[in-house]
Amino acid sequence: MNQVLAETKKGAYAALPEQALPDIERKTKAQPQARQDGENTPTAVPVLKNRVKIFALVLAMAALFGIVIGRYALLSETTLEVDALKQNLVETQIEAEHKRLMLSMAVSLSDVQNIARDKLSMNYPSQDQINFIEVELPKPEEEQKQSGPQASEVPDTNWFDTLLGLLD
Repeated sequence: MNQVLAETKKGAYAALPEQALPDIERKTKAQPQARQDGENTPTAVPVLKNRVKIFALVLAMAALFGIVIGRYALLSETTLEVDALKQNLVETQIEAEHKRLMLSMAVSLSDVQNIARDKLSMNYPSQDQINFIEVELPKPEEEQKQSGPQASEVPDTNWFDTLLGLLD
């Protein structure tokens, strides 16, 4: 009677008769011999299928990764385009506001005169409303002879200028 070593629950090996092993273990125990004529062995075909499955899985993962990266690139590109369009919109709005301001300032002198006469009831002054004032200007020699500062010659200083003057 043949005895087979079997692992117990505690991890030790025990000698059991071959009849005690289930049929599945007996079948897996007998390994076929490799063929001499170069054909694939029965165990080599499942290994090849497993390799093809693994390669297909890796290829699918790479394709999914490429799709995700491509979508992020497309999203980033679209975001950059939106930002550029927003900047263009702001610049166009600023330019439009500037043109509106220039248009409002471009009112002609004749338009202003018409509005002043018609809407505001303004007229040119008559001759009796015009008064001329004569002012005598001091001569340059007289200015040098005067001693003492005048109100117009006193510099307008504030506390900051005074402080800076002390530092010099």
